[in-house]
Amino acid sequence: MIASLVKKQLLLLLRNRQELLVLLGMPFLLITILGVALGSIMDGGSEPIKGKVAILVQGNEKKDKEKWIQEIRQSPIPQQQKQTLIKGAQSFSPIQHFKDIFNNPNVKNYMKVSITGKTDLDEIKKRHDLSAVIVVPEHFSYQMYRHVFLGEKRVPQLAFYQNDGKLAALAALDIVRSYRDQLTTNTALAKNGIRFDSNHHPADISMESVTKRKPLKAITYYAVGMSVMFVLYIVSQVSTYAFQEKESHAFDRMILANIPIWKYVLGVFLSAFVLALLQILILYGAVEIVYGVKWPNWLSFLAISISLSAAVGGLTVLMMAINFRSQSEWASTFFSSAIVSIFAFVGGSFFPVGQISNVFRWLGNITPNGAGMNAYLKLLQGYGFSEVVGSFGYLLALSVCLFIVGWMIFPRKEMSA
Repeated sequence: MIASLVKKQLLLLLRNRQELLVLLGMPFLLITILGVALGSIMDGGSEPIKGKVAILVQGNEKKDKEKWIQEIRQSPIPQQQKQTLIKGAQSFSPIQHFKDIFNNPNVKNYMKVSITGKTDLDEIKKRHDLSAVIVVPEHFSYQMYRHVFLGEKRVPQLAFYQNDGKLAALAALDIVRSYRDQLTTNTALAKNGIRFDSNHHPADISMESVTKRKPLKAITYYAVGMSVMFVLYIVSQVSTYAFQEKESHAFDRMILANIPIWKYVLGVFLSAFVLALLQILILYGAVEIVYGVKWPNWLSFLAISISLSAAVGGLTVLMMAINFRSQSEWASTFFSSAIVSIFAFVGGSFFPVGQISNVFRWLGNITPNGAGMNAYLKLLQGYGFSEVVGSFGYLLALSVCLFIVGWMIFPRKEMSA
């Protein structure tokens, strides 16, 4: 019975070319138009990078240098070697050189840099206006002297925290990497007795925390945005078909044939689930073939697609129940004409509205399409499934809740009477 209901929905969709065009052709067309039209902006064409970077210096470089020089003077090494190490330390100020890079006028054209002392790291990380936070820990310079001049294996570390979606953070990360690469060269020079050049900005940095986020192209962003938007139209389509069966008395004949109502409701859920999953797979398959958008992990992609399709199934049951209760198709019509557009806007299908405010970010994440989009984008940017398991669980829980609410609203007693 349930399998027959699912098969029937698939056949109805295949026979309706207009519905197929809306569900498959329209999103692909919008992906192409938006991806090409906005590609020069979103892909970093002429868009200026603007952002704020905070550098937290938790130590005191002057004291670190004095401590190091005092240790050298008290050490039993030859006097000539002492002088060489002291001169090397006097010409090498790793923290100051690091600050100089970010204080460069060319860098300041693209980002505003604030340098502070000991500050509550947890509080400053909560600031969404910051593109990145770089933490220089205590005794960084002292440990750097021992690493460079004594060859200690322990490498002093900086912590790099990136705010997702900020272009300036990628620029800051490139600067830090350049800073690290310069120290690699200068360390080799120091070990061969060559003095540091103060005109360069040396440092060798082992990143404590570097984001895995990769920049996304416009075509990739809108491939996700349009897919999670148009999958919602499955809700109105299937719930409308269900109500039409009631109007044509096909549903009444099922009741007279002693078919349990729960089987019919479950069949509607599974029909929407299967149609949504097929739509997602076909659309992403076409995008991969035409535009080369590839998923780093297909299993994670499939898991998110299943959970999103389940949420679509739950919404369908709810809309169907409201239709049956109200004796009209108004719920399905209102959902497709208004709710889908609102969800698409808040969920970020047209542009990342989460950057506007925390309210929009929260609203987007609680919509099924917004939660799915957030998970898809993270997967495309290199995150593992552990980073999106929250979205996966939320969509499944939302599916169950919507199904239960729909079942409670559905007029079972009236239908069985």
